Amino acid sequence: MTGSVADFTESSPNHTAKKKQSSSSRTLSSSKNIKSKVKIHDRTQLETIFTYSFESESRGFNPCYSVDAYMFFPQQFGINPITYDRSKFYADMRALIRFREPKLSYVDLMGEIRDDDVFGSPIRLIEASIDALAKPGAQYSSASAIDEVRLFGCSFVSYFWRRIKRKSVLLKRAKSPEQIDEAVLEAMKTLDKGRRLLQVCRELLGKASELESDKAILLKKELGLVNEYCSYCYRDGLLKLLTVIDSQKTAYKSFRSKVNALLRLERWYSRKAGFFWVSENSSRLLLEEYMHRRGSLKRRIWSVLYLTVRPDAFFRFQQQFGYMVAAGMAAGWALFATLLIWNYSSFRGFNVFEALSATSIFVITISFVMSYVLKDRIKELGRSRFERGIFKRRPDIASNIYFSDTYDQKVKLGVLNEMVNYVKVEQLPVDVQALRLANTGFDVDLSEQSMEVLRYSKQIILHQSALKRLHYPVKSLDDIIRLNIESFLSRLDSPLHLGLVSDRDNGGLEIMMPKVYYVDLILKYRPRPKSKKDRTVSHEYFRLVLDKRGLSRIEQLK
Repeated sequence: MTGSVADFTESSPNHTAKKKQSSSSRTLSSSKNIKSKVKIHDRTQLETIFTYSFESESRGFNPCYSVDAYMFFPQQFGINPITYDRSKFYADMRALIRFREPKLSYVDLMGEIRDDDVFGSPIRLIEASIDALAKPGAQYSSASAIDEVRLFGCSFVSYFWRRIKRKSVLLKRAKSPEQIDEAVLEAMKTLDKGRRLLQVCRELLGKASELESDKAILLKKELGLVNEYCSYCYRDGLLKLLTVIDSQKTAYKSFRSKVNALLRLERWYSRKAGFFWVSENSSRLLLEEYMHRRGSLKRRIWSVLYLTVRPDAFFRFQQQFGYMVAAGMAAGWALFATLLIWNYSSFRGFNVFEALSATSIFVITISFVMSYVLKDRIKELGRSRFERGIFKRRPDIASNIYFSDTYDQKVKLGVLNEMVNYVKVEQLPVDVQALRLANTGFDVDLSEQSMEVLRYSKQIILHQSALKRLHYPVKSLDDIIRLNIESFLSRLDSPLHLGLVSDRDNGGLEIMMPKVYYVDLILKYRPRPKSKKDRTVSHEYFRLVLDKRGLSRIEQLK
């Protein structure tokens, strides 16, 4: 899906000194509170993730950040306000907002007591819930416990896989016997800790299974699902390490036998618990069922962190009020034109047409038709003019952000405002123009990009008071934006074109050459400033390389 950037030879023109970095995913950290990540989700979807950390925000200050994304399309795409209006953009865009999973340590996940443990680990809270449900005649609700079970699953996967990736790098880089022994020791520690955490989860499941209360049914079910999902992730970690040590051949023979022993133990438990176990010999149907099951488990467990976005009711009324103004203007014109025509024709009833000539009747008819046409145009133009309100200061979409627990009890956490419009190149902000010129240099005249730039603006405001009402601490937010570019590809040429090159003998040779297009993306984001002096603005410049088949790679322009 991703390609490499060909090295420039001495004969290749290079008008700009800025180095290009190519990747399908770029992670950047240009702001203290905000980190951005741009990657290819698949061939037809671009994914941008903004991670906003509001842990360091001062008390009494509502966390807030804003993003402006500028997209420079080639003229061949035919992108303009008529062919690609805001409704089409929003149809192609999918936005998700979720809290970042807490980065719990092994001590936190195991539920060991610490002096600074204010909120308590998920394990301790789950144990307390099971004990409360075990009491005769308990009136305890298991909703918060179910959320804690899911939170444990998210935290376990995040904790385990962060360490598996690090240990994989250590195993690959180890060369000397001392380095190999150290890498093996660190990897075994990670596997042992993951194994102990799984054992704690399974012990809780066994303890909850002994409960006879009807209220414990949902908790037992959720523990079983989290146990299954964590088992799959732990199995993946074992297999990941096996692929790494197999690539090193003879260096890790003894370590491989230990990993295989853990894998056989997991296989035995999976068969006993009725979990899926797939291999290279598994049928297509079994692999299909396994992937579907795993995807469903992932969505269910991680749903504890996702937030719900719903349009604001008052904003809908304000938006409709603008449409009402446009309709009123059109109706006023229609009434005025009708009275004017009747007055001009001295209308006293339908018998007037007997006294009028054919020419007069024709003129009156044309006048009525034109007045009706103008009424419709006034209404449509008015809808466009007042779509964002009377003064055009309202966003396209104003929504409320909610957090919902297991029983769908909602807490309003903040608001989300979005807006899409087109900006002429010469009207771009000075900093955006300077960044574009610095990265394109003399090539700006050859870029063949449209004179109108699509700008998407987004602002998220959270309420400190609402965040404190959550039953577990949150410190950062993931704002995920996926844009489907499939509607842009219909006008593009074939991805391969026949061209002539010279061969080794200085002869002519016909080969197929790639035909690609560049879409430049500038991101401008900042947290809301507490004062004018505290204003922090970050910029990132990306070039999306795509062809008729979709996205090929992402280049970061410095």
